[in-house]
Amino acid sequence: MNTVRTKVAKSDVAPAGTFTRSEIQVVETRLETSPRVTRERHILSSSSDPRKSAFRISFMFMTISIVGFLSYLPSWTLVLIETNNPTFWKNLSTASFHICLALRRMYMVNHLCNPFIYGVFDRAFREEVKKLFRKDV
Repeated sequence: MNTVRTKVAKSDVAPAGTFTRSEIQVVETRLETSPRVTRERHILSSSSDPRKSAFRISFMFMTISIVGFLSYLPSWTLVLIETNNPTFWKNLSTASFHICLALRRMYMVNHLCNPFIYGVFDRAFREEVKKLFRKDV
């Protein structure tokens, strides 16, 4: 349990800024903190250098954007080909059809990679995932 001492001025005695020493009283307040709140603060403030933390977050979002773009690129390319050539799918051999079908669904890689990218770059995300899958009941 933490004790916080604060000075509080009696605002009903005098206008703001004109208090004398006798008009200020010391108030003690007891704050109860749960271990979870303390642990959360520790996780969120684990990086001591704000510039390093900002760089990690920027790099994380840049990586997510690049992976997203690269995973959607084959699908967009096939959509453009299908638009310009309506018989595209009919003219493919069986092997080519299945390869193009897999490339058409390549956007799912983006959804698969996102949690791993967050896990690599974000400590708080890693800790929350560990807590989620922990066997403590």
